Formats: sequence, structure tokens, C-alpha cells
Amino acid sequence: MQHDLHPDSHELDDWAIYGPKDPQISTLVARLAFRHRMRVKDIEAVIVTSLREQLAKEEARQGADGEPG
Repeated sequence: MQHDLHPDSHELDDWAIYGPKDPQISTLVARLAFRHRMRVKDIEAVIVTSLREQLAKEEARQGADGEPG
């Protein structure tokens, strides 16, 4: 991967420390936790599953034509 060539490389580096910029993410997580009593580990599992599904789609598309999504 050419991490340094990504236009959001600085934001991606800060992600683990500062979290996502989009406030909808925090709102959705809070709703799942407080309204629906989901545990953080379960919410994170939903996020990981969604990201893995998207990654598989992108990699399948890239494999089909040899170019990034």
C-alpha cells in the first residue's frame, strides 16, 4: 500500500487517537448502545463486518479490471 499517497493520510493516521470526524457515527453508536442496550464490542463487530464487506467489494472490483475502485 502507498499510504503516503492517499489524500487523507493525515486523517487516517489520527483516526485511532481522535476517532471519526463525522458526528453521525457517534450518534449512531450512542443510539445502539443506549436505546438498544448493545455492548461496545458488539457495535464494533457490526462496524468491522460492514468494513470487511465493503473491502471485499472493492477488492473484487479491482480484481475484475485490475484498477482500484
